[in-house]
Amino acid sequence: VTQLCPGPVDTEFVERARMGRTLPFQFTKISAERCARAAVRGFDAGRAMVIPGLMMKFILLLGALTPRFLLRLIYRPVAAVIRRM
Repeated sequence: VTQLCPGPVDTEFVERARMGRTLPFQFTKISAERCARAAVRGFDAGRAMVIPGLMMKFILLLGALTPRFLLRLIYRPVAAVIRRM
């Protein structure tokens, strides 16, 4: 079993959800083809987790190194925007 953690993938769903033009999406998106290639390579290599894209790897590393109270402060306004969608 391989867990795939791609972050935003540029698909038709994203267009319909009107998320494709948001700034965070523009910086972290990857193509569906790139995501699929990374998933297959990771599965074939027996990896437990695959995180395609350098930007998502960096963001996840930052999240792991950031104190939880600070993450809550950062994510609070993001969650408010998502709730309004």
